[in-house]
Amino acid sequence: MYIRYKMEAKLMKKKSLLLVLITFILSVVCMNITKKEAMASEQYTCVCNGEYYTSWTVAADELSAKSKSGTIKMIADETMSQGYRINNPGQTITLDLNGKNIETLDYYFVVISEEENTFVLEDSVGTGSVIQEQGYGCIDIYAGSFIMNGGSIINKSSGDGYGTEGIYSEGGSVTINGGRIEATCPVDITYYETTTYFTMTGGTLIADYCSVIASNSEAVISGGSFWSNGNEFGALVIDNMTYNTGASYNNDREKIFPKVKITGGEFHNPNFSGIQIMGYNIDTTGNSNFGNVIGEGYRLSDMVVTGDRTDTIEEIIYKSYLTAPYVKVVQTESKVTFDANGGSVSQTSKIVAYGNEYGELPIPIRNGYEFEGWYTDKTAGVKITEQTKFEEGKDITLYARWKKVPEAPKPVVKEKIKANKSNTKITGISNKVYTGKNIKPNVKVVCLGKTLVKNKDYTLKYSSNKKVGKASVKITFKGDYTGTITKNFNIKPKSTKITKITAGKKNIQIKWTKRKAQVSGYQIICSTSKNFKSKKVVNIKTYKTTKTTIKKLKSNKKYYVKIRTYKVVRGKKYYSEWSKVKSIKVK
Repeated sequence: MYIRYKMEAKLMKKKSLLLVLITFILSVVCMNITKKEAMASEQYTCVCNGEYYTSWTVAADELSAKSKSGTIKMIADETMSQGYRINNPGQTITLDLNGKNIETLDYYFVVISEEENTFVLEDSVGTGSVIQEQGYGCIDIYAGSFIMNGGSIINKSSGDGYGTEGIYSEGGSVTINGGRIEATCPVDITYYETTTYFTMTGGTLIADYCSVIASNSEAVISGGSFWSNGNEFGALVIDNMTYNTGASYNNDREKIFPKVKITGGEFHNPNFSGIQIMGYNIDTTGNSNFGNVIGEGYRLSDMVVTGDRTDTIEEIIYKSYLTAPYVKVVQTESKVTFDANGGSVSQTSKIVAYGNEYGELPIPIRNGYEFEGWYTDKTAGVKITEQTKFEEGKDITLYARWKKVPEAPKPVVKEKIKANKSNTKITGISNKVYTGKNIKPNVKVVCLGKTLVKNKDYTLKYSSNKKVGKASVKITFKGDYTGTITKNFNIKPKSTKITKITAGKKNIQIKWTKRKAQVSGYQIICSTSKNFKSKKVVNIKTYKTTKTTIKKLKSNKKYYVKIRTYKVVRGKKYYSEWSKVKSIKVK
């Protein structure tokens, strides 16, 4: 296995390699305007401003340069070859590649070997690279810190063993905020005797095989991307380190476990897995042909990772010698479902991002109950508020908690009075004369001696109250009263009048005013008696007729005459009032 092979090779060779002398041939220019030049070698000139170096020591394998502040900013001007060792305690050196390509022929580019040393790599132009043609890791850290903010590190060495790293660390800290590393193994943190702290917030690692974190390292990955096209390993391999405590590699072996926290980043391997942990594969981006292979004894915290969404691995911790790693996996966004628990709620779910507050929560309703809040369990659980941070990392359900509200005492219901014809007197309803409009009599209602108020104690509804005929009004009682009473009244046609009366020989000629609206005809009566005890009746069957002659009367007799209109409705005649009586003496 690539990783195991690398381990054994490094353990045997590392101590002797540290003694190799690395010659330094670099042309750099310190920032700002020149005040003093210090010659480091015939081929190297450092121009510095404001900071006077107390010493420049050029040996076969190192360059020690110390300023008053302990910091040096160098800008690459030409190419360099072979290596550069930072071993002056307290030294911080920043190298701006300045778009230049620095090619190293053998061994290392930079060795950081003191705890207080820091080397920062950046590139203000964006096209600069450190290129390792052959040899070992481009950047070797034994103590101190390496920070990469930009530029590229390329190790062209081939093989699956020792000496093909972009960064190799046996302690100290490695921070990658940007830039690009291409190598068989872009990052190698496998040394068991010391702890390396690895942080990655950005940048890109491109591997022929994989990047690996093992032993007792501690790593936090919150951004950046890991890429690999290998068929044997994930883009990132998280493994334990087995080493011997005695003289033999075959006996007395002990395992050291790393601690890794991944809250962001991308992990791509189209031929294998995005992340591989002790042989178990997790694909956080859905790019693995193998999907998610969960082996026996391997468990995920409360959920199973699937390849159709992007999840966040929060923490990977190896618990003990014989157990597989405990892996807590969280979704970057999760669905929160709201169970009203007997009530109703308009919003049934929402999406919440991991680590954020829940935010606005819906208010459910339930008759007879008071809402006490949302809880993670129907009867127990933890109360969730809008300010609670979402740390579940999976889809969850929140349950409404209720408190029953005591019922208010029922009001005493006053018994309603039943209104009927025997205890209720209704006046104001009488026959009316046709007007062409709806006729509404002025109704007065008295029940048990009390005059009732319209629209408070009763309402009125009229029927057939416009045309000649039978009309009705329905009194419906309300409030403290109940029941209905219907009263009828007639609408009569409008009366007419006699306009002219003429006496003839034994006859009378009469003329009258024509009534057209709601009139079928006319009725005329004449009599020698003022009281019309004995009378002669003449019916005119059309409203169009306006005159007639009454014959066969007695000569020299005085006759009294009157006329009225009528309307036939459903076979029944409705008569108007009589006209004024006219009298005349027959010839």
